[in-house]
Order: sequence, then structure tokens, then C-alpha cells
Amino acid sequence: MNRENLLRVTLFVSIMILNPLWAEQLRIELPSQTTQQQSLSAQIAQTLYKRGLEKEAAERLSDTYIEEDELLSRMLVTLLHEYPQINREEALSYLATQVLHRKKVALDSYDSLIAMVSSIQKRPPDTRELDSLHRAAQINRLHKV
Repeated sequence: MNRENLLRVTLFVSIMILNPLWAEQLRIELPSQTTQQQSLSAQIAQTLYKRGLEKEAAERLSDTYIEEDELLSRMLVTLLHEYPQINREEALSYLATQVLHRKKVALDSYDSLIAMVSSIQKRPPDTRELDSLHRAAQINRLHKV
């Protein structure tokens, strides 16, 4: 019985000592943790600036257009998650175009999402894609509550 307890204690101490070493080796840093995220309006302003608009004008336009930056950012993340056929750069480019034309984009509107995706992909979405867009619009409506 004494040998069994000695074995248990030895095993327990070994695990307690080696566990932090293993955990330290397995820690993975995500890119979002290592880089500073810009606000959505700043990203749209940067896109407009790259297109040739003056920096101050791009920032002013973007700031007046984007009223609830955090909410719109969450909605955009939801859209990109539910509809992975488009990437963030394409979505930002579309939003920048809408800002330039002073049009509002409602990412919680099914119709707006269909228009956005059709404009980006240069074709209408198929049935499966429409289901994804409908789900994204429903989730985005919940963000507003």
C-alpha cells in the first residue's frame, strides 16, 4: 500500500511540474491578438484614400456615414462568417463605394445583403447562398436589439 501511495504522489507531482511547461509550448497566438484593429470607419476611410480621395475628406465622409461603428462591424463579421464566398476587402470596397455615393447599407436587411453580394460577385446568388444571406440578416437584426 505504501508503494502505491508513493507512485500516486510521484505521478501527481510530475504532472503538476510538467503541466505548465506543456501548456506554455501549446499556446498559439491569433493574429487578432497581436495586431491592433482599426475601426470600421477608419478602414473605409483608408479604402477611400487608396482610391484617390484626400485623407481628411475620406475620414469626414466615413465618419458621417458610419454612425454605429461597433454595431456595423459586428454585423459585417456575421455576414462574412455566414457567407464566406466574399472576403473582408471586397466587403470594405463595397461599403466604401456606398459611402462615396452617400448611400446607407443596412446589413440587417436581406434585400441589402442580396444587392451587396450581387454587386461584389457580378452575379445573383443561388438558392443555397440566399439561405446563408437570410440567416446573416436574421442574426444581424438580433445585434440591433
